[in-house]
This record gives sequence, C-alpha cells and structure tokens, in this order.
Amino acid sequence: MVSQTYPNWEQIIVDDGSTDRTPEVVRAYNDWRIRYMRQENVGIFRLPETYNRALAAARGELIAILEGDDFWPPDKLETLVPAFEDQQVVLAYGLACPTSPTGKKLKWTIPPYWYQKQYTHAGLFNEPVGSATRLMLRPDGGLYTFPCSVVIRSSALKAIGGFQGSPRFPGTDYPTFLELTLRGRFFFVPKVMGYWRQHLQSTTCTRDDWALVRERSRWVIAFLDRHKGEVGFTGGDEVPDIAESFDHVRKQQWFWKGRQLLLLGRWGEARRSFSEGLAAKRLRDRLKACLGYWAAWLHRDLEGLIRMIGRGDEFRERFGLDEH
Repeated sequence: MVSQTYPNWEQIIVDDGSTDRTPEVVRAYNDWRIRYMRQENVGIFRLPETYNRALAAARGELIAILEGDDFWPPDKLETLVPAFEDQQVVLAYGLACPTSPTGKKLKWTIPPYWYQKQYTHAGLFNEPVGSATRLMLRPDGGLYTFPCSVVIRSSALKAIGGFQGSPRFPGTDYPTFLELTLRGRFFFVPKVMGYWRQHLQSTTCTRDDWALVRERSRWVIAFLDRHKGEVGFTGGDEVPDIAESFDHVRKQQWFWKGRQLLLLGRWGEARRSFSEGLAAKRLRDRLKACLGYWAAWLHRDLEGLIRMIGRGDEFRERFGLDEH
C-alpha cells in the first residue's frame, strides 16, 4: 500500500488471530493511514464477517481488497479511482495476474485475454446493468472480476448488506460481485491491477473443489430465486441448465486436482480424484486417470513425466517448484 502513487488511502488490517509477527510488522510502518484490528480466529468460512468488520470501520467512499500476501501495482488506485466520478459505476477492476510463491509473474491473467473478446464491452462493463450477471452465473466466467484487482463503491456494498457469503463457501468475492452486477455499471481497464500469489498449501489449493463447486451452484440457484425477474430469465429450462453446467465443471477438475494432491503427498485423496476420470468418455482421459491412480499407489507425482512431454512447466511455475 505504501508504494501507491495515489496518496489518499487508509489501510485497515484485520488480524484473524494470527500467531506470527503481524502486530510487530504493522507497528514498524509507523504510518497514520494504516489501522490495525485484531480478532479471535474465525477462519475462512466466516470471511464475510471479517470483511464486514473492516467495512464498518472504513471511512472512505471506496473499498479495495488486499488478501494475505497478494500485492498491487503502484498505480492501481491512481488508475481505478477516477472511474467513480461516474456515479453509476459501482465496481472498477483490471486484470489479475497470478504469481508463484516468490512473486514470479505467470503468463496468464484473470480474465484471460481471449475471454475479454468473448465477454464483449457489455459484459466487461456491465452495461446495461445486468449484462455481467449472466456471465458470472456461468461456471467458467464466475471470477473474471478478482478480489485483488477491484475497487468497490462503499455505498453500493452497504446497500446489498455488505460482503456476502455462506457458512459452507470459503469466499466472499464471488457472491458479493454477483450481487453488485444488479446495482450499477462496472469499469474495466485491460491492464494488471492486482497480483494473486499462489501457494501449494494455500486454501485455494487444499480445499475440496467438488464441494465448493456444489456450494457455488447452490448460491447461484438461491440468487436466481431472489432475482429471477431482474436477471431476465423467462424459460423454465435455464436454471436446470446452469446447475447441469456446474456439474460438468466438477467432472473436469479431477486431473488438475489429482496432480496437486500428489505433490502434497495426500495419496488416498489423489486416488479418489483420479478415480473420477476412470469412467471418462475419452480414452486419453481414462489413460491419464490410470497413470495418476497408480502414481498415488506408488507415492509418486506426475510432474517429471508431464514435463518430459512438454506440458508441465506452467503447473510447476505456478507453485514455484523450480525455484530453489
């Protein structure tokens, strides 16, 4: 934060019962713009509560999210804050760039460049209001706005009841941004506005992806039940089609998740993941599932083999496996 070229900011740090040197590190900055709040640990499944505590304490008209050890480019606020001169804009964002644990920037972004063409101006800018809603209801489009790359109008956030979430869904970004699609326009810049640092042991990687897809699907169905008229659904098949698309995504996750579990040494979970692919329609997928399944029995990962055929670099870079 202290490197931002836009000077008029405050940073509210909510320490969720950490056991490290967080208080000491915060005090070392000696910057009146940084405010520290500590609470007993409530964990990631109560993240909306933590965020809303910070929201209640915030004095500014705009809210931005900076989680864990993610980071921003120095011009993030300078670039996005002027968008809110338009009173109809409720959220401004840019690209999010994933990095390795050491901060090495990866070659892809959220949303990916090819998705920007598919979403079109209407989807990216939510213009007219609600244009982004249908995109975010799709399993593959749900997070094209990403926490570290956004700035939100505080009044719009408070109008929907603050940060949204579910006790079974360890995240608040997707439910919150989905609700905001019905509140006003978005503003998008096609440049990196946030860096998302990834760790093999992070919640993003160790979570139960299938359960999360199921919970996200439930949230979407409940959202549609509340806002069906605003979203503009008219036919009876649209909600079941969305639920079916989430189930399809769940069935496509087994190989990527299995590779992670092998690297973590969670052999039984890896076998269960690869077993999802044993009934796949394509022979290639069934062969991949067999390889992964036996690798789990032998307590080995697949990265050496995948790298031999030239397909493993991005996965290794993502988690810093080549950085020593």
